Amino acid sequence: VVIHLAFIMPPATEDRPEWSREINIGGTKNILSAMKTISPSSRIIFSSSLSVFGDTQNQQPPRTVSDPVQPVDNYTKQKVECEGLLQESGLGWCVFRFAVVPPMKLSGVEELPKMFDFPLDMRIEFLHPRDAGLALTNAVGSEEVWGKILLIGGGVSGQLYYRDFIGRMMEAMGIGMLPDKAFGSKAAYNDWLDTTESQKLLNYQQHSFDEFVQEVASSLGFKRYIIPLFRPLARWWILGKSQYYRT
Repeated sequence: VVIHLAFIMPPATEDRPEWSREINIGGTKNILSAMKTISPSSRIIFSSSLSVFGDTQNQQPPRTVSDPVQPVDNYTKQKVECEGLLQESGLGWCVFRFAVVPPMKLSGVEELPKMFDFPLDMRIEFLHPRDAGLALTNAVGSEEVWGKILLIGGGVSGQLYYRDFIGRMMEAMGIGMLPDKAFGSKAAYNDWLDTTESQKLLNYQQHSFDEFVQEVASSLGFKRYIIPLFRPLARWWILGKSQYYRT
């Protein structure tokens, strides 16, 4: 079984569309060709995204596998095209459309401006990184996932509004929730998911968002006790990364 997780992400897919397409589409074609040549009986799991549904915030949740895809940028268009390549390959295949899987460690400051782009009333579905790995692991040994598109999310405990997600994370870091006017209103390619089938097949939803918040706080080590001392300065610096707040 091949687990295909490699993909060029935004903003690179939008800034360099031909280059990202060569890697994302061309690379997937290379993998499928090699599998068919070397091991025709092999199977592949492809990592897709719930963002292929487009902006569904004005629709009644949750999203289901039967919902139409509405790719709106290079990234989602390439994801949908790769899903099609798998289905036409003649190989055993499974597509995972993942919810939001944040990194276990806080990313660099270059990611901060993106955090402010989305509206606070946006629905998002969180998936613990360990649960994402468990879903993939359990799928490898399953005989029931092949030929299926599965929605992989955190379940009811992972269904949040962006305000809750950001607020809890900021509190865990000792910063506190930031003002509403720091956040924008870009289209949100996110939503809550119906993960009934994937959970039944893979039994992967083991960790809650609450646990993740605690892990993030613990990962700061001694810094979690120092940050509150410089909270006003830290908030000022973070808010400076928001184009909406500066405006």
